[in-house]
Amino acid sequence: EISGDGATETDLRILTPSPLTIPAGATEATIRLQVADGVDPERLERMGIIEILEDDWFELTERRFYNFVYSVPHTAAVELWAPNLAFPILWGYTSFGPEPVPEGSGLDAGPHFAFAYASRTEPNIIGMFNAVPGTSSTNALNMVRIYADDEVSSASARISIPELFKLIPESEGATFGRVEVIEQRVTITRRSSSGLPPFQIGLSGSGTYDEDTGIILVDVFFDETELGNGASVLRRYSYESKKRE
Repeated sequence: EISGDGATETDLRILTPSPLTIPAGATEATIRLQVADGVDPERLERMGIIEILEDDWFELTERRFYNFVYSVPHTAAVELWAPNLAFPILWGYTSFGPEPVPEGSGLDAGPHFAFAYASRTEPNIIGMFNAVPGTSSTNALNMVRIYADDEVSSASARISIPELFKLIPESEGATFGRVEVIEQRVTITRRSSSGLPPFQIGLSGSGTYDEDTGIILVDVFFDETELGNGASVLRRYSYESKKRE
């Protein structure tokens, strides 16, 4: 018997006939499942429970329940930029301003990296954060370097952006499309030795992505009002599936 969150015939199908037959002398059996396109496209992660039902003619010597998590796929190839790894590194480059992002990997191209993860609750969204709980951080949008003069360091910043880029395909099945920078405010913490409080930066913007080139190009607008720099500071970025040589 199968149950769980969203475990319906249109969402998760059992391909192995019930009752399950285990031949004499065998110690294992396979239960095959098929994930269909979910009826709720806004939910990617679901939980299922397989229960082996007892009867009076056999005995279960181990657990009778098995819990598992399954997902409906993203429609954009987010794994190019956020592979399913413990610490998936996404390389980025920036002009630090409204100028086009320079080519090459020199310092003028603003090379940096962050840990990038595909959302497990929303389709086609990439976030930048450190999956280790606590005070860990990642250098999203190269903000550690951008705000170094404001008493920010990699050890202090605690930058975490669970949802940053939303990839929107040009059409169904397209390998390219537009990018929405999810509008939000991000808290950045300064060095404790500075005695200064954290500050917030507003983020918004847009861009494009191309799965064939593996490149996300975005214009990000920073609201730096709390730092006295204005509400619309433009910086351009290129996030690439491969590190530049």
